[in-house]
Amino acid sequence: MNSADTWVDILKIANNTECTFINFISEAPTMEFFIFGSKFGPKVVQKNLAEISGYPYMPPAYSLGFHFSKWAPIDAN
Repeated sequence: MNSADTWVDILKIANNTECTFINFISEAPTMEFFIFGSKFGPKVVQKNLAEISGYPYMPPAYSLGFHFSKWAPIDAN
C-alpha cells in the first residue's frame, strides 16, 4: 500500500523438520500487506482481491479487437 521498495524472502529448509522462514525488508518504517490464499484455486483469490480493491472497468469497445500496423501492406480504409 506504499511506494517504498519491499522485498520478501521465503526460505524453505528441509532437514529433520521442515521449516519455512519468511523475511520482510522494506525501505519504509511501516508495511501493510494483504495475503490471500485458497485451496479452491486462483479464481477465488482474484474474486476476494476484487471485493477489497474493486472490480476493473470494462475497456471501451473501440479498444478491443483491432490492431493497425503502419508496416502492413494494407491501409486502414
